[in-house]
Amino acid sequence: MNGRAVITLELQMYVGAPDEGNEVWVEGRPALHVRCENGFSGDITMARIMVNAAMRVASLPSGLWTMKDLPPAHFHAT
Repeated sequence: MNGRAVITLELQMYVGAPDEGNEVWVEGRPALHVRCENGFSGDITMARIMVNAAMRVASLPSGLWTMKDLPPAHFHAT
């Protein structure tokens, strides 16, 4: 943002990695640190992304679209 990084991602995926898990750090007010000790299952996470994207995809006209073309994801109350 204005030449300053506001989001960074560090991803390490390799056999024998010293620490399994996912962490999210948000610097702000209030600050937030969330850690999932065993990480998130890739298959389950992808399925959830697909289900949550269904409503956004259904509203698009025909054509080839990428994730960056979709409206931002948000919570849907049922």
